[in-house]
Amino acid sequence: MTMRGMNTKDWSRYVVVVMGICLALFVLVELTGWLIVPGRYRNPPPVTADAWMYSDALTGTDTVWLKEFVDEFCRSYTARWTSYLYFRREPFSGRHINVDSSGQRCTPQFGEDQGDERRNPRAFLLGGSTMWGTGARDSNTIPAALARLIASKSGERRLRVLNLGESGYVNTQALLALELELRGGNVPDDVILYDGVNDIFSAYQNNEAGLPQNEQNRVLEFNLLQNGERMRELGIRDIWNRTVTGGVVATLRDLISDSPPPPRMRAHLAEDIVRLYRGNLDILGALSRHYGFRYRAYWQPVVFSKRDPSPYEQKQSDKMEYVRPIYLEVYRRVAADSALLANPCFHNLSGIFDGAGPVYLDFCHITERGNGIIARQMYEDLYRR
Repeated sequence: MTMRGMNTKDWSRYVVVVMGICLALFVLVELTGWLIVPGRYRNPPPVTADAWMYSDALTGTDTVWLKEFVDEFCRSYTARWTSYLYFRREPFSGRHINVDSSGQRCTPQFGEDQGDERRNPRAFLLGGSTMWGTGARDSNTIPAALARLIASKSGERRLRVLNLGESGYVNTQALLALELELRGGNVPDDVILYDGVNDIFSAYQNNEAGLPQNEQNRVLEFNLLQNGERMRELGIRDIWNRTVTGGVVATLRDLISDSPPPPRMRAHLAEDIVRLYRGNLDILGALSRHYGFRYRAYWQPVVFSKRDPSPYEQKQSDKMEYVRPIYLEVYRRVAADSALLANPCFHNLSGIFDGAGPVYLDFCHITERGNGIIARQMYEDLYRR
C-alpha cells in the first residue's frame, strides 16, 4: 500500500509509530549522554580542576593543594539570599576554605590573643572575588596576608582583619555591605576597598554602568512566582538546554546561521564607570568622617594592565580579548582622573605587578604570592609614619 492510498486510521497508526521511534531514539541518546557526560545535566562547576593548573606563576608544591582547593571551592560555591546585597555564601568548613555563619571568609589573625576581640581595633576589607580569596587558601588571602604582616611587627597598632569580600561584588555592593555593618553598630577603625574589575565587567554585561553583575537574571526572576506560565517555560527551556539533543540542535543552528554581532557599547560607558566609582568614594569619605574610621581605596590590577606578561598571562589576556578594550579605556581614565589623583585615600595599583614575574591565575585572579604583594602595599599605607 502506498502512502497516497492510506486512510485516516493508517495515517494515525503511522504517525504514532514514527513518534514512538523518535521518542525511543531521544531516550536512548539521553541515557547514553547521562552515562558518558553526567555533568551535562547538572549546573556546571564554577571552576574546573585544571582551570589554573597550568599557570606559570605556580610552583611545584602549589599544584598539590590547588586541586584540593578547587574541589572545596566548587562545593563552597553556594549562596543564600541576603537583602540589599543579593547573596552571601553559605557556611562551609574545609581544609583550605572556611566560611563562618555570617557568610564571611575566615581570616587567621596570627597574633596573640588580646582578650575581647570586639574591643580590638578592626579593619574591614571589602571587594569582590580577589579580596574574598579565589585561588588562595584561608591563610594566604589578601586579608590573611595583611594580618600576618601586622602580627610580625612588634609595637604596631594591632588590627583584627576581617574579610567582607564576596565573589562578584561590584563597588556599590561592597559599600552597601559596609553600610549594613555600620547600621548595626559594627564600626571599624579602618576600611580597605579593593575592586574595579567587577564594575567594568558588569558594565560590559549590562551595557550600563553601576549595576550588579548578571542583573538581567534578577530582572528575569522578578515576580516569577506570580507567573506560572513563564516559570514552566523557563523550566522546560533549562531542561532542553541541558540535553545532548538540545546541544546538537544548538550547534547545528550556530553552524547554519551567522553569529549575531556583539552589542554596541554605549557612548560614555567608560566615563560613567569612573564617575560612579568616584561618587561611591565620596560617599565612603562622608561615612568615614561621620563614623570616625579611616579608609583607603585600591584600584586593582588586571592582566591587561601588566607591561610584561608571561606567556601564560598573555594567553589569559588573549582569551579575554572581547573585554580588553573597555578595560584598557577605563584604566586609562582612572590613571588620568584629577579627582581620584587628588584623593590621598585612593591608590591605583594597576601597575603593581610590573617586573614582579608571573602572578596571574586568569585575567584577574592572582596567586598567593600576588596577594602578599598587594597586602604589603596596604600594610605600608596603614602604618606609614
